[in-house]
Amino acid sequence: MTRALRDWHRWALRLAVAAIAVVFAAAHGAMLYSVASGSALPFAALASGMVVLAVLKHLGPLGALWAALRRRLF
Repeated sequence: MTRALRDWHRWALRLAVAAIAVVFAAAHGAMLYSVASGSALPFAALASGMVVLAVLKHLGPLGALWAALRRRLF
């Protein structure tokens, strides 16, 4: 493989990862908008609830507690 082809592959991979990240974020935003507009919950309440769940899942001992509860209940 020539050097130019290797450089093109690196550039194409970075572009593909960036495009996937943008599509992923846009899809989540569209889904959040559709859920919030169709429910009685305000958008801010729904977003703050999602943030609290993310913190519980990913941080500290609360994350371990959440994982244990999830394994037992779900």
